[in-house]
Amino acid sequence: MITAFTAVLFPFAGFLALGVLLNAIRTGLGFYQKQNLTLSISGRDPDFRRWVEDAQDLWGRPGFFEALSLGRFAADTGALFFGAIAFSRTGLGFGASFVLAAVLTYVVSHWATSLFAKAYAPSLGGVLLPAYRVYAWFLMGRVGRAVYGFNESLLRRLGHESHLDFLGKEDNGHPDQEGENPDRNGLQEEERE
Repeated sequence: MITAFTAVLFPFAGFLALGVLLNAIRTGLGFYQKQNLTLSISGRDPDFRRWVEDAQDLWGRPGFFEALSLGRFAADTGALFFGAIAFSRTGLGFGASFVLAAVLTYVVSHWATSLFAKAYAPSLGGVLLPAYRVYAWFLMGRVGRAVYGFNESLLRRLGHESHLDFLGKEDNGHPDQEGENPDRNGLQEEERE
């Protein structure tokens, strides 16, 4: 028979596991974006080269970060909610249960997962790439692309073309700084002499 504690413990563990997976995907695939990595892949095996190319393709794909961010937010929210309820059913007060769930969620889903994914990123590509594809296909791939498209349409309405970001800005100065001394020492031309 399922007790009240186990009825909320399983969703807590499920949301925590989803958060771990999504954070590992983001951190692990981030390893394959390093600029010097493409120089060192010539001596590696073909699987590693394929992982680098696939990870770089995913990294630049519209909706990739949005899908991961929304999933991580939902996973953390679910873990906090069900964790607080589960720990409150052990006799802790709700405030202490929420704090315990928050600390456990952060330590497991964010800190430990990032540490593990950074340490083993070169060998995790074969697991993380298919895991993201399954996640995107079942859960958030379309949602991430929709959020990305919505964000791009808002930026266009505000007069910002994100596909031209690589050009940079011509004038990075603040309007209030026009006429100020560019070396920022506060001295006018006459006072320097």
